[in-house]
Amino acid sequence: MDVVFARCAGLEVHKKTIVPCVAIRPATESREVIQTYALFRTT
Repeated sequence: MDVVFARCAGLEVHKKTIVPCVAIRPATESREVIQTYALFRTT
């Protein structure tokens, strides 16, 4: 399978959390970072 994009990112937004994801796929090393953050409301 060929690599189409060497770098990509995604963002999931939920009612209580937000989850960003970054994937970096150079030829020699592959890395993926996923973290979850809590959201808060100001009313």
